[in-house]
Amino acid sequence: MFERFFQDSRFAVASVFGPVMVPPGPVLVFRQDASGAKELVATGSLIATDPSRIVLKKIILTGLPFRVHKRRAVVRFMFYNPDDVRWFRPVELWTKLGR
Repeated sequence: MFERFFQDSRFAVASVFGPVMVPPGPVLVFRQDASGAKELVATGSLIATDPSRIVLKKIILTGLPFRVHKRRAVVRFMFYNPDDVRWFRPVELWTKLGR
């Protein structure tokens, strides 16, 4: 489940990339504003350290089919930035029906 905002009366669990720590280590979350000042927005403790955990985010990419082959297709207007093309190049993409 993705939470856009923290709610005051609920707990939240997050996955982070950082140095290895032994639970229950303290966690402080800061936000930096436009002037460069840092503001404390959350506190908590480390639950577990698991290097085999997979962080997965599912997104929907849209485009227009340009050319369709037996098992491959060329889709136009899916990416507008060369950096996006390089980012998604190693990722296998599937259709809405899982093909």
